[in-house]
Amino acid sequence: MESVTNASLSTRLSRMAIWLGSLLLAACTSTGTRVGASSPMESLGSPTMVPTALGRLAVWDSGPQGSGPTVVLWPSIFADHMIFSSLATHWRGKRRLVLVDGPGHGASEGPQNKTYSMQACAAALKEVLDSKAITSAVVGGTSWGGIVGGEFAIAYPQHTLGVIMMNTPFFVSPDGASMGEKFITWGAGSILRTDLFTNGVARSFFLPVTREAGGPVMAHFHTSLHQSNAKALSTAIRSVLIERAPLADRLAQIKAPSLVIAGLQDGMYPMEMQRAAVSKLAKGTLEVVDSQHISIVDKPAEVARLIDTFLDTSLGTKP
Repeated sequence: MESVTNASLSTRLSRMAIWLGSLLLAACTSTGTRVGASSPMESLGSPTMVPTALGRLAVWDSGPQGSGPTVVLWPSIFADHMIFSSLATHWRGKRRLVLVDGPGHGASEGPQNKTYSMQACAAALKEVLDSKAITSAVVGGTSWGGIVGGEFAIAYPQHTLGVIMMNTPFFVSPDGASMGEKFITWGAGSILRTDLFTNGVARSFFLPVTREAGGPVMAHFHTSLHQSNAKALSTAIRSVLIERAPLADRLAQIKAPSLVIAGLQDGMYPMEMQRAAVSKLAKGTLEVVDSQHISIVDKPAEVARLIDTFLDTSLGTKP
């Protein structure tokens, strides 16, 4: 089993957070396409607002389709359901896809002054499934969504068919939050609507070719940050970056088949951490794609293929 020492983990997390913070300060370049692009999510219609303990969450549901398992995905911080638009298109008429905007993100509400645990997010996800009468599903998402999926699998194993954890921060520095992480949290509440901040986040999340290509997903990414509720989003960022408990030490409790997708160029969560996390899973599979932090946007076709293979082989079901 590959291990990561506290010292090396602390050093790497500190460097990564400082690196990200410096990008946020330096990013004053082109903003890319902002408006006028049609949404690839139009086929899913308007969201349902589901009451949860963390406020009303916006939920998009393709409805029953095909014969495969329902897949429920939660996005990264600073992003919403739109990062999964390629999957919505890929699975149209084949799989039931449910997308949830995290608290304080996209169209969802969220606490504005009180932080919350990742376990509370998993409980909110359970409330979403209950509202849709979904008794079991493949759960997960990207980054924050991967954490929520893991927590859900631990808390509700009887409702978990599988877990998808993309670009997920499994570990937490033993030294606590770094200055970079604190800067990001402060920026979410103070300079959120500036191009300085949104371009910096985009540089950390997406490959240069993705940013330069623009399109509906990138346009929506920038616009949604500019229009976010700063207090609710800042509370979410603090909950995820500053106050969350590490998932790594409890990964062995996840018994469901689990797919971990890691970005080869993801400077925030390097490969040694991803391999160390996967080694703790009872039924874990690691797949590496040449992406940055949001693999599903950088490499949509490749990620869709990897998820399809996981669902078909590990769960033994095809749409």
